[in-house]
Amino acid sequence: MHRPKLDLHPPRSLNPLQWMWVLWALLATSLLVISAWAFAARFPVQSARSVVGSFESQTPSVDVVLPAGVTLTEVLIIDGDQVVAGQKLARLDQIALHELLHRLRADLAENAAESTCWRDPSLPPASSGEALSTALQSCHNAKRHQQLAREQLMHRRFSLQRETALAVRELVLRAKNTPASVQKILMLRAAVERETLNSVVRDVEFELADLIQSQEASRLQQLTALEADSAALHTRLLSLEEIAADPWLYAPQGGRIERLRRLPDTAGRAWNVTLAQIQTDAPNTYQARFVIPMSEADTLHVGDPLFVTLAGIPVPQNRFPARVQTIKSMGTNASNTSEVLVRLSTPNQQTQDALRTLPAGTRSSMQVDLPAQQLGSLLSAATDRLTQSF
Repeated sequence: MHRPKLDLHPPRSLNPLQWMWVLWALLATSLLVISAWAFAARFPVQSARSVVGSFESQTPSVDVVLPAGVTLTEVLIIDGDQVVAGQKLARLDQIALHELLHRLRADLAENAAESTCWRDPSLPPASSGEALSTALQSCHNAKRHQQLAREQLMHRRFSLQRETALAVRELVLRAKNTPASVQKILMLRAAVERETLNSVVRDVEFELADLIQSQEASRLQQLTALEADSAALHTRLLSLEEIAADPWLYAPQGGRIERLRRLPDTAGRAWNVTLAQIQTDAPNTYQARFVIPMSEADTLHVGDPLFVTLAGIPVPQNRFPARVQTIKSMGTNASNTSEVLVRLSTPNQQTQDALRTLPAGTRSSMQVDLPAQQLGSLLSAATDRLTQSF
């Protein structure tokens, strides 16, 4: 039997002819990869298409706000007036302001009294004929009703416990006056009766515990709402005290007065009112956006050129060159889409005039011409997404 011999010498190196074949194989593979990539970069997978988006013209403006509950005694401006920052626009009614401050302080005091009522777990004292506010009387009534509901369940539990004891005692006494064969049946019946009634008592105890927990949650919820109301009242009181010290409406910034409202001089409203708008001298801003599937948005990049056609503007001024500004994913479980914001360009005077004549707040639809999708762009987007996933 011959044992195999081990070759301890290192392997022989490739001869020049083998090296030549390896180099030719690498060169051919590289040429194929470069050719395929060049073909993919030029081969259109999807032709140029159009999508519908939205366009809005916005002029920078600032609202002049009249606080809730405050009335005016004099307005010093009209539509079209040019104002500077800090200029007096209207005089506030000081008498109405002081009355409003008095009501706010009373509301804060009532809020504090109601909070104290809800923080105290004990029952309120019996009515002594003193007039109570509606909120405080409501707190007292609610606490009495809660106590009554607890007492009803406690009384029911006590009645069941007493009924259990009497029923078992009756059965035990009857068992003593009966023959031994019947005594076992009566004692078994007494045990079953006791267990049944004890089960009912436990159900009542669980119901009582749930009631107490529910009432405590309601009390804490009421306290949370009162604390939020107190904070809002305190903030409004400080703001109105500052206004009462200088009862004028001032221009927050310079510009032109527009959309001045004629408000009645009677009672103030329960919410803040926009008295007017101040249009600034800053140029108009435009928001143009459209939504496309995320797979198509992956082929777009910030700065890519597009063409936008706006509805409602005469031809040919309605066609604008644009560039992609931002791409934001809106992907959810229900929809995988992306929102694309577009920045319009105005290369000539006609397009500039067409946009400048749009009033603030103009909303319109637009048609966006997207470039054709190349196979190379799709492969690059797929590669980037695969890299990000790892």
